[in-house]
Amino acid sequence: MASIDLISGSTFTDSWASAGIQLSSADSTVLPFFVSAASNGIQRWLGRWLVLRDYIEIRQPVSGQWDKADPDRIALSWFPVVATSLNRSCSVRTNRQTVLQISNQNLQTNQDAWFELMTIGDPNFGLPTPCGIELSSMSSGVVTRATFPFLGTPVSSGFSVVASGSGGTIPAGTYQCAYSNLNDAGESVPSAAVSLVVAAGNKIVATLPALIPQATGNNFYLSTTNGSSATMTVQNTSPLAQTSYTLAVPVSGAAQQTVSYGTIGQLATGINALGNGWNTQIQGPTPTFSPWPSWDVWASSGTTVGALNTGYQQGLDVFTTHMVGQQLDQESGELWLPQGASAWGSGPGNIFQWPGSSDVAMGGNWNGPVLLKYGAGFATIPEAVQEACCQLVKAMFDRFGTDVTLKKEEGDKYRREAFELIPYLPKPARQALALFKLYSA
Repeated sequence: MASIDLISGSTFTDSWASAGIQLSSADSTVLPFFVSAASNGIQRWLGRWLVLRDYIEIRQPVSGQWDKADPDRIALSWFPVVATSLNRSCSVRTNRQTVLQISNQNLQTNQDAWFELMTIGDPNFGLPTPCGIELSSMSSGVVTRATFPFLGTPVSSGFSVVASGSGGTIPAGTYQCAYSNLNDAGESVPSAAVSLVVAAGNKIVATLPALIPQATGNNFYLSTTNGSSATMTVQNTSPLAQTSYTLAVPVSGAAQQTVSYGTIGQLATGINALGNGWNTQIQGPTPTFSPWPSWDVWASSGTTVGALNTGYQQGLDVFTTHMVGQQLDQESGELWLPQGASAWGSGPGNIFQWPGSSDVAMGGNWNGPVLLKYGAGFATIPEAVQEACCQLVKAMFDRFGTDVTLKKEEGDKYRREAFELIPYLPKPARQALALFKLYSA
């Protein structure tokens, strides 16, 4: 089932089977595409995504008036808000500040220098997750790039390997095994190695932890026979998204990574080691931000690209403070922020400190943007929506035969006019869908 699908292919075939209709092999081939197209069309018509997903947003609170019992608030883009394996609640963080300043000071050789914050994820579903940073410099028309992936060394918890079965061609002996995380920016260093004794003919079965949010896949590493962890190489030919991997034939793959940029401190060290004028400075108290996870940063000033060709510094920001005391209406996604302290300057407190906590002049605690991480959608799609999706898929199949979407066709001067698919749905299905439609942002 694709990430946007409102029904499964089996749901549709079961509904047709109950009506005595069987899909041909050709129909079964195109069914997944029709389901995804219908699901996408319905959700875009509704103006909201219904499938359960995790989201990241950076939002500016709307100022309230605390003297009228109207707190600062944020309307989340997606709802209903529910717990997921990644987000057990709606996380709200504030106090955005720059933790790393990046500059290029080689203005004699470099005509231009810039960096880009790399991300993974579909921008249709909230903000993509930062996964790395790429530094670029141009000298005499030649661009030199260096990529730093935002991944730390994966933990060994949840990782295990066993040697069993027959039919493998792995030489008998003792092996060191490990795994690593990958994202669009690169690869982490492998996890701590696990020792495994393999008998002649055995296969190796590895159990991998579920992917962390900022990873797109894993690699499985295996050493040479009776070799150390320094001899480990990648065994899989493509990144592993599944949690189980079986190896029957060892290969001499890519060597393991030797550098990780899992923290702000490691990232700063790696950039400074580039030379060619690159320079970074960790802001604030080093013990606080040096171990901060690099994948939790955002480009300063909300930009993704910093132009450094004039020696200008561009930074990376983090949201440092978890907000507590907010109230959330899970059904509507309406989030009410707590009032500030009653002390002068972080009110509302006394009447002369109104209108509230977002009053910049009063030094409000969260007058700036906040970082939101939450899960939203339906774990089980409402039956009325599933029925509408089935109807829409059926309409697509109908177009292969008699085109029942044909609204008008005229002779003489030929003219053909077709219905849009959503209005083509039976009126009861459209009325049921309307209950889920978002009419205002």
